Amino acid sequence: VIDGLAGVRRSAFVSLSLPPMSTAAAAGAKGADANHAHAQAQPASRDIGPEALAAREAPLRPCTPDRRPSAAKLVEVAEDLAAAASRDAARAWESFRSEFSVQRKIWESLTIARQGLRRKVKSSTPVKEETAEDALSQAIDEAFSLAASDRDRGACQLAASMQSHECSKLLSASTETAARDVVRLQRVATARSQLVSLLKALRDSSAADAPRSEGHATPPGCGAGQYAGGDPAQLDATIESAQLTDFKFEYGVRRSLNVPMTIGSPLH
Repeated sequence: VIDGLAGVRRSAFVSLSLPPMSTAAAAGAKGADANHAHAQAQPASRDIGPEALAAREAPLRPCTPDRRPSAAKLVEVAEDLAAAASRDAARAWESFRSEFSVQRKIWESLTIARQGLRRKVKSSTPVKEETAEDALSQAIDEAFSLAASDRDRGACQLAASMQSHECSKLLSASTETAARDVVRLQRVATARSQLVSLLKALRDSSAADAPRSEGHATPPGCGAGQYAGGDPAQLDATIESAQLTDFKFEYGVRRSLNVPMTIGSPLH
């Protein structure tokens, strides 16, 4: 009897300590665990903005005009850069003209000294360096004459003169440096001027296509490389020669003209 009473007390204690879970409560607990796991597996839509959701669902497009500068803005910036390059080239020409005037006086002094030497030795043998100096002087004078009406042609003539004569032996270091600065800066000015023409053509083309498109035309910049009438390699060379030090501007120009970025092109 005593053992039976002890067993009844133990059963009553277990029943009071751990009440049995009902079937509905067990099902609710399982559903809550499943919902919690699903919430962790799926990101909350309210944390993602409508633009991000649209971008994730929309297919990628080859051209995104909303992220590129407008053609009119590119023309405006390019014109400013071209004007700055033109001023730099004009100053380089003036500096070279000043240096060459000093160089010419040096040559004249050397000519007088050589003539005196020939009179002393009673020799009429022509001095070879004098002929080379005269030829280079005439070529540079022709470059100055061309630059008066067309600085680009003048720079081409100057570059050809420096290649065909031994400038390092005939010109002083400062005069040679000034001459090379003219050629370099004039090439930059010419390339930027060409870039302005290309971007203006792109701007005018985009403006002409806009009324006919009714919102369904090819975005500005798509196919611009073909419209510009230039070989992609030639367009790339023009952009490189323009020395665009602004990465964002160069990226916008290349993307508008359909010219890919090249290694080292953002920085010069």
